[in-house]
Amino acid sequence: MTFKHKLSKRLAMLHEMAVAFLVALAVACAPGDRALSPPQADLAPPPIGMTLFQETFDDSAFAARGWYDNTSMVTTTTQHIPGSTAALEAHFLAGATTPTWGGSARHLFAATPTLYVSYWVKYSSNWVGSGHPYHPHEFLIMSDQDGDWDGPSSNWLTAYIEDNYQNGGIPRLALQDNKAINTSLGLPPVNLVSVTESRSTAGCNGVVEANVVTTCFNSPPWYNDKEVSASQAWFQPTPGPGYKGDWNHVEVYFQLNSVVGGIGVGDGVMQYWFNGTLVLDRHDILYRTGARPNIQFHQFLIAPYIGDGSPVDQYMWIDDLTLANGRPSVAVASVTVSPPSASVTVGGTSQFTATLKDLSGSVLTGLPIAWTSSNLAVATVNGSGLATAIAAGSSTISATSGGVTDTGTLTVTAPAPVNPGTVTDLAVSDVTDSSVTLTFTEVNDGAGGPASYDIRWAAGALSWGSATDVSRGSCGVPLSGTAIGGKRSCTVVGLAPVTSYRFQTVAFRGTLNVNAVFGALSDVASGTTAAAGPAPVASVTVAPASDSLTVGATPQLTATLKDARGDTLTGRSVTWASDAPAVATVRASGVVTAVAAGSATITATSEGQSGTAAITVRQVPVASVTVSPANASLHVGATQQLAATLKDTSDSVVTGRTVTWASSNSAVATVSPSGLVTAVGAGLASITATSEEVQGAASVAVTTVTKPGTVTDLAVAGVTDTSVTLSFTEVNDGTGLPATYDVRFAAAPLSWSAATDVAQGSCKVPMAGTAIGTKRTCTVLGLLVGTAYQFQLVAYRGTLNMNAVFGGLSNVVGGTTAATPAPVASVTVTPANASLVAGATQQFAATLKDSSGTVLTGRTVTWVSSNITVATVNASGLATAVAAGTVTISATSGGVSDTATLAVSAPVITNPGAVTDLAVAGVTDSSVTLSFTEVTNGAGQPASYDVRWAAGTIAFGSAADDTKGTCSVPMAGSAIGARRSCTVLGLLSGVTYQFQLVAFRGTLNVNAVFGALSNLASGTTTASTAPVASVTVSPASANVVVGAVEQLTATLKDAAGNVLTGRTVTWASSALSVATVSGSGLVTGLVVGTAVITATSEGRSGTATITVIATPPGGVIFQSDWSTATGTAFTTVTDGGRWMNYWEFNNGTGVQLMSVVSGASINGPGGR
Repeated sequence: MTFKHKLSKRLAMLHEMAVAFLVALAVACAPGDRALSPPQADLAPPPIGMTLFQETFDDSAFAARGWYDNTSMVTTTTQHIPGSTAALEAHFLAGATTPTWGGSARHLFAATPTLYVSYWVKYSSNWVGSGHPYHPHEFLIMSDQDGDWDGPSSNWLTAYIEDNYQNGGIPRLALQDNKAINTSLGLPPVNLVSVTESRSTAGCNGVVEANVVTTCFNSPPWYNDKEVSASQAWFQPTPGPGYKGDWNHVEVYFQLNSVVGGIGVGDGVMQYWFNGTLVLDRHDILYRTGARPNIQFHQFLIAPYIGDGSPVDQYMWIDDLTLANGRPSVAVASVTVSPPSASVTVGGTSQFTATLKDLSGSVLTGLPIAWTSSNLAVATVNGSGLATAIAAGSSTISATSGGVTDTGTLTVTAPAPVNPGTVTDLAVSDVTDSSVTLTFTEVNDGAGGPASYDIRWAAGALSWGSATDVSRGSCGVPLSGTAIGGKRSCTVVGLAPVTSYRFQTVAFRGTLNVNAVFGALSDVASGTTAAAGPAPVASVTVAPASDSLTVGATPQLTATLKDARGDTLTGRSVTWASDAPAVATVRASGVVTAVAAGSATITATSEGQSGTAAITVRQVPVASVTVSPANASLHVGATQQLAATLKDTSDSVVTGRTVTWASSNSAVATVSPSGLVTAVGAGLASITATSEEVQGAASVAVTTVTKPGTVTDLAVAGVTDTSVTLSFTEVNDGTGLPATYDVRFAAAPLSWSAATDVAQGSCKVPMAGTAIGTKRTCTVLGLLVGTAYQFQLVAYRGTLNMNAVFGGLSNVVGGTTAATPAPVASVTVTPANASLVAGATQQFAATLKDSSGTVLTGRTVTWVSSNITVATVNASGLATAVAAGTVTISATSGGVSDTATLAVSAPVITNPGAVTDLAVAGVTDSSVTLSFTEVTNGAGQPASYDVRWAAGTIAFGSAADDTKGTCSVPMAGSAIGARRSCTVLGLLSGVTYQFQLVAFRGTLNVNAVFGALSNLASGTTTASTAPVASVTVSPASANVVVGAVEQLTATLKDAAGNVLTGRTVTWASSALSVATVSGSGLVTGLVVGTAVITATSEGRSGTATITVIATPPGGVIFQSDWSTATGTAFTTVTDGGRWMNYWEFNNGTGVQLMSVVSGASINGPGGR
């Protein structure tokens, strides 16, 4: 069966009718094209897992690989990833809701709480998705608590994987659990978080997560969903990184949340990787509550769907789909570095790349690659394979991944040397009283590297030859270069104050005074040092310059002091002040404390200079609102005070906030601004408290008020000598609750006003009601012996003698208490003597009489054994023999006793008994229920049983022990002589089975002592009604000689893997000129060639490949020195080390001929 998503129209209606219930919306920037974030490290990778199933889409035999519901998916060979031969193609015609191949395809997998999904996806260049903010659906995952054929729009748990291209190619994950929506505690949307675990987690009953979008239908049928999305677009509309028209790799990981102490914990995981970059990472998801702690993922659906119809003719392609319970560990089989060799000059770069492949030759992506250089003095290489030439020579560039390495060779040559460059912009950028800071642009050393520098200075006029080399400060000679073209600054220290200096430099390579090669002299820069003394504070900067805080926050502000030259000053005194201490205070250390909502300016002052920071303080936001009581029942006119508790994100109670109250149905109940509810008319109403756009609700049920009901069936149910037991049917108190009762009595006759309230016993006034319409009994105690009494009651609500509202008086009933019972005069135990073997039982009886010899009944009798190691006795006088010996059994009543003697002997050990009435009590399509009478184990105890079965005729010695079901061997006995039933599971449907058992004592295969075999019982399992899920043809391949035949068989199974019988199977050959097949699967070879034989049942198919070969030539084929085996139709021969297969056949002359077939098995007649 296929399905059409109802969620599409539901979401469309939600948007159009503007009834979406928005819990929290994560605000996301919408960057333009190419606004892709750089790849980030995978900080939270999924655990390594095992593959559940894979789909490469290389052919269309989907049913054979476990797909069902729709196995007509279309593949294409024109679109696929490298290393693949085909991909799935979803072609949406304009206006179509599903691809051309129809609805969803399903695949089951082993139930798991964690699920990893990996696939490659590509869209046509005109892809626009649905053209709406919702749809298209792409992939769905359903739970093991939902049916294998259920539609995904009404389930206990469904997860969605999709991207909303209409909103800019934003990856999106969603959940739906509308079967879990609780409507019993109020009309959705109603927040039941912290109220009950019997609720939905994906909307309509509240959510625990922040930054999710939820929807909830506001009328039956109830539907919901909860969505999380990436913070930006990743699928891009134009060519470049992430282009939708290229193959992009998507990985998704779901991990169900934990359940602790019956409560679901919001620690589930949702993750989405786009081309190896983690773009969505949530670890706070609540998938399940304590009501469904064992729910797991179990079913995968490929379900492309556009609810409003595709706006254009467009395509989507999918390839290399993998499902696992964690990210599978992929083994790298080869690494190829390209180019294999490269040449650059010193200072140049060369980009190397590494291609990783697995054993099948498929290209692997997203795996880490380590790059190294064998000679760092010649060349370095970064993490992306970019090599930089340092000096002339050769270096091996290696790429390693998964323990596999490949290399490339980089040859570095020295550039032709020239003279170093000339600095032309030497300048003085700053002075102090003892230093001058110089700046200049760095130049080439003439050999492709940054030059070094000789810097000299002089007071007054400067002559290079007589000037002094700088020896102090960061301008000290020689000054090494850093980067050609970079702006460089350095400082000359140790100068005199208020002195005019000149400076000059020359670039060089090599070593000064050894082999230096110089450029031309630079321009001359001059500067005068400042007067001595500390520089005053010229500016104060406070960081951060502004901050937004919640009440109670204590951030640290810092003040940076600088002089007129911009040098940072330390050791100066700073004073801090706030212009609004009622909003924010500040300590002498700069620590700010947020006091109350408002704005404040924090000022830092030093030496008359100031800097400020703007502080905004806001109240801690309300995170949750809880209304109590959560449920209230009122009658018309009554009131109920509700209270709203507000809490912040740390679960702390917040006060002083405005709360707005509202009623969903003012015709049923109104609510005041203080939360006082007044019941107006019968019905249900939801009372909502809202603070800062956060809501909580309570459910109020209002009933109409009438007079309490009237009891009409008051009756006397029993009497004793001092009590009377009454019975009656409970009534309504007029508000929908059970009434309370005023019960009165009198020695007959009774007048209500003069009668006495019951003060003793369970009828004591006031007597609270329990449940309307139930039969109630209570007892009046303290009555006189042998006296006639009358009784009457009235139902009421409220409090007696204060505000009670009464119903009508009940009928009057009378009863007479019994006379004082006669005392017990004698007790007689029978039998007086008994003998048992250990393990057996004996029923004793006690007869009580009064002094006149009249038998007494209804008296309490106490039974006691004088030695419980020999025999025990229960409260009804049943004695059980334990061990050999003699014991006295006593019965006592009213202080009078009698005894009996019980002799216990050791049991006689014999063989266990034989079951003679084994029978089949019931059958299903996969089980048979047996019944029999249990026997002794020969030692006085119930026997154990070895139960065996066989299809057809059973032979006990070779039959199978039962290992599944309640008949599993060994099956312990329960009670000798008791009728026992048990069930054998795991049987095939429509098959006749025989069953037999044997009783034994001891341990099977160790010291068991057996009785005789039971009678045989037989039964036929019913035909299975489950649909065919798979067809397997065996053998899967065979070679057939021209003119020979081969019998194929088809095994049918349901979705649970149970073998199905009695179904119709049709056979077909793909090449009737090569081989034909009969209706029973018998293949006949016609001519040399290959044919695919297909067996089909109920739309499911399986295949076998038949290769028809020529008839072997006559004569002796192998030489006499080959050793051959005889007596079989198929065996092996050796020619001195090489093993081959051969086939024997009769050519009609009585001579057995043999045909050698290398590496293949051929079945056929013959054999000597």
